[in-house]
Amino acid sequence: MGRAIAEALAAEGCKLAVCSRDPEAISAAAEAIRHGHGVTGVPQGRGREPNAALNLTRATTFGEFAHEVRSGQSQIVMVPQYRRPFALRIVENFTDIVSDDPDHGLGWKSWTERVFRRGDDGVVRSLHAIYGPNPPIALRAVEFAFRAVGHRFVKPAVEWAMPRTGELG
Repeated sequence: MGRAIAEALAAEGCKLAVCSRDPEAISAAAEAIRHGHGVTGVPQGRGREPNAALNLTRATTFGEFAHEVRSGQSQIVMVPQYRRPFALRIVENFTDIVSDDPDHGLGWKSWTERVFRRGDDGVVRSLHAIYGPNPPIALRAVEFAFRAVGHRFVKPAVEWAMPRTGELG
């Protein structure tokens, strides 16, 4: 969602959280929106792909939100990426998961530091803590496959090859 849309929604009284891949730009935008419209902005160091369906609400509690949805007063915005094949969006999410994040707030740069599992002893650990810097070949193969599919030269061909069913994913 662009800044103009965020400002228009703020002017209508919507609550917003904003993010961007550029921390300086989002901090400036969040401050301008906060100052101009009294909205709280949440700057983040690195944005992720937003949800394809946004539910707009003026509800201040979850109960109010649920009432809006149940009574048919809910308004939904479908953003452009929603038109892309559902399977491709799933692949892109996994590609994002296995991507490095050099600006991660907790310092978890590798995906193996951000994915956790419960061990036989009941303790939850990151894959990095379990396997060290060299996870099993099966995990490396999955990582390689998703990174390959997500590569900027490969992704357009994958998208072209994906079926378009017209279904809502």
